[in-house]
Amino acid sequence: RLFPDESSWMTFLQHPRRKAAHALTWCPFGRHLAAISRDEACVLVWDVAARSACPLHCSGLRLGNPKAVSWSPDGLYLLVTFQDDGFAIWETKRWSCESFAMGGACRAVGWSPCASMVVLAMDAADTENRDCQPLFVGTLYAAADGAHFGVEWLLASLPHAIETRDVVCSGATVAGLSFSPDGATLAVAFEPGTGSSAVVTYQIRRQPSLTFSVARVLDVRDGPAPDEIKFCPSPNPSPSATADVLSALWGSDLTLFVGTSS
Repeated sequence: RLFPDESSWMTFLQHPRRKAAHALTWCPFGRHLAAISRDEACVLVWDVAARSACPLHCSGLRLGNPKAVSWSPDGLYLLVTFQDDGFAIWETKRWSCESFAMGGACRAVGWSPCASMVVLAMDAADTENRDCQPLFVGTLYAAADGAHFGVEWLLASLPHAIETRDVVCSGATVAGLSFSPDGATLAVAFEPGTGSSAVVTYQIRRQPSLTFSVARVLDVRDGPAPDEIKFCPSPNPSPSATADVLSALWGSDLTLFVGTSS
């Protein structure tokens, strides 16, 4: 329906089975909207302009019902995490799928700005070594036939900052992930175990192997981790660009950290 000044429009999208959506995410280019319901093993991908939905059925993956959805920054992949176990990635041209059972649910997802890398924190990750927090890092690539894709996985470790060692060693887990616009820094929110929550940034080095090193401890406070952390997008990410800005939301408390990568 058009508004009186004809400058805006709205439409009503209804689930074919009248299920309530509990999570929504727009693709980066604004044409498609992915929606999930807590009690249905299906992801609906809406073409908003056409008001039509394509269902991505998940029951055959045996991972439970969807928990959260996340588009890659280039819109070529849709990652879905599940309530019971693991996650799945769909490529959005032919909607082929790769699923991954990890023995536990995904706690946080972060895409690199160029969409070549995805980082996940899992419940099932081995935390026996209390001097690091493990992350699963995936590199996506197109298969030789051009109709499929693959993901190469490796297990990387987040070293603890001295200021947060007591916090993280008390059973804290990763609760949020966000890449800086240039992809050189990863911000991590830690959920407290028996102590405080923390927000820490890590420098990423890819040669000779992928490593993370502590850049700055931005915040340590009593109580839960922030509801969300997110770097402000930059239209021109480069070494000469202005300082990175990271937002962290604790309920109604919004904190901005400026110049977070050094």
